[in-house]
Amino acid sequence: MIAVALGTVDAFNIPASASVPKLLVDAHVLGRAMAARQILTQGAMLCGPPLGGAAIAIVGLSATFWAGAVSYLGMLVVLWRVRSKATLTVTAAQSATLSRQVGQGLLMVFTTPLLRAIVLLTGAFAMFIVPFSPPLVPLVSTERGWDAMTTGVAAGAYGVGMACVTVCVLWRGTAERAGLSASVGMLTAGMAIAATAAAPEPLVFWFSALVAGLGTGVFSTHVGPLFVAASPREAIGRVQAVVAFAQWLPLLLANPLIGFLAQRHTAAVALVLWGSGAAVAGVVALYTPRFRGAVITE
Repeated sequence: MIAVALGTVDAFNIPASASVPKLLVDAHVLGRAMAARQILTQGAMLCGPPLGGAAIAIVGLSATFWAGAVSYLGMLVVLWRVRSKATLTVTAAQSATLSRQVGQGLLMVFTTPLLRAIVLLTGAFAMFIVPFSPPLVPLVSTERGWDAMTTGVAAGAYGVGMACVTVCVLWRGTAERAGLSASVGMLTAGMAIAATAAAPEPLVFWFSALVAGLGTGVFSTHVGPLFVAASPREAIGRVQAVVAFAQWLPLLLANPLIGFLAQRHTAAVALVLWGSGAAVAGVVALYTPRFRGAVITE
């Protein structure tokens, strides 16, 4: 029951929290605002598990859960402070039934060329790039007899690449042609993932993972603000829910497929296929004029 409750909270929180930056900041600083959000999210994912383990060891499970509850109350206080700036006037479309709103959100995304392109590219990103660090890096390390430290450094190099780009965007803002940058980032990450299949030694593997992280960072820091800026203000939550589905559904297919390939072939085969898939998606995006020339504007 607790897991269902937390899952329900996330189902509302993920699209809603991704929508709020558009309601709080202007378009010219949207990329920097979302980069700051991304840094905090990635930092929480990185620091949360070890801090949680330390808290359980020091103060016990019950006190750790109470600390989690207090943190949610802290979030509630923040939301209470910003609610006046992040609310919308309810229109007739927004007061429609849930099923009608879902249909309107899907229709809005898939009948708007730029939003449709971003959602499809996000699905390709979730399918081919997101699985790189969690399943593929440990698989290839195990297959080649590398130790746990090599695996951890490769995963860390990937994260460092993403973090470096995110910090740069937070400092300088996004590139003027966000669509072109996102396409190049996807292509770079795909080529680097495919290249890790032929890495003869850990040092080359680490470097390829770093380049993949840089490409991933360029893609994620540009496609997110581009999608938010292109979304209608009155329907921002609904279209964010659509892109959230586009991120999660491919993973349900990608992870079992990687396991299937690793059992019957080698991890290198999966790396080549997944890297090539990401590179093809990047090339398609480059040859899509509406996406390639997209900029972040209101």
